[in-house]
Amino acid sequence: MLCNKLLAIKKALAEGTLTKIMRTVLGWLIDTTRALTIGLTKDKFVAWSADIKRILHKCACSHRVSYDNLKMLVGCLQHVANVLVPANHFFSHLQAAEARAKRYRYTHLKAFKQDNLHLFLQVFLVKAQAGTNMNLPPDF
Repeated sequence: MLCNKLLAIKKALAEGTLTKIMRTVLGWLIDTTRALTIGLTKDKFVAWSADIKRILHKCACSHRVSYDNLKMLVGCLQHVANVLVPANHFFSHLQAAEARAKRYRYTHLKAFKQDNLHLFLQVFLVKAQAGTNMNLPPDF
């Protein structure tokens, strides 16, 4: 009888222990403990930040962005907009620019669209890398 009680205590302690499990899924670090957070990996953050800076530099020099460059950037930022829902509002302008570039091979990014890219660079990507709770709306 005493043996069964000891086994039950061991089992209860093992089930109640939280082991921190970090998994990388599609470039996102997912913490599966009770915190349940999701954050962008360092390499994706660096790469996507560099892509935004490169497009902003092209806009400053030639005021034109090719469809291929914009398509690649919109694809990356779609991941951020899916995790950080408030980013969708600013993301729709970039999707419209991508659609225009698809038709004409190039497009001009107006100042407010460039400002949206700056916002993604300075706020949304930083917040995505820091991580956010999947159960709560993101706090900015």
